[in-house]
Amino acid sequence: MATDIDEVLFPFVAEFSTWHNEQYGTDLSVNDFHTYEFEAVLKVPVPEAVHRIRVFLHQDHRHVEPLEEAQDAIARLGSVYKLVAITARHPEFEHTTRAYLLEHFRNHVTDLSLVGHRETVDVLRTKAEVCKDFEAIALIDDSVAHVTGCAEANIQGVLYGDYPWNSTDHLPESVVRCTNWKQVLELFNV
Repeated sequence: MATDIDEVLFPFVAEFSTWHNEQYGTDLSVNDFHTYEFEAVLKVPVPEAVHRIRVFLHQDHRHVEPLEEAQDAIARLGSVYKLVAITARHPEFEHTTRAYLLEHFRNHVTDLSLVGHRETVDVLRTKAEVCKDFEAIALIDDSVAHVTGCAEANIQGVLYGDYPWNSTDHLPESVVRCTNWKQVLELFNV
């Protein structure tokens, strides 16, 4: 089983907004992120948005508490399934990302893959491709595109959260929306 990190385990947008507000004098909140294309929200060119995200991700975030119920849910899922984390973070952030996972999720997440984003890597692999490599039966992710890609590859897509950027009325039948970790645990009978 695979899980995304940002907005599934780690409150990326909330933390990024706080940091961005301090650094750039903005007044951003999670509700401003109607898309996960940060350049549209920040109203800056793509290279500048990428730069700001990189500066933010180079920081140590081990002090940031995971999303509500994520630690318990990952521990419970990890007792039944082999769990891997697959994130669109750039591979250069492997050290800080792994440190965060170890701090908050101990050994329940057994592996990590950082696939990057189309704007930051030369060869982009989809999360569905990585799920197949890990033989994951499901992907828990806040991205409609990622869970739809998994559904098309016959991997269970679990659309996590009820965020402005993942609001949609049209999901493949094989994709299930879970707005919280309790619903994820119920879906997998854990």
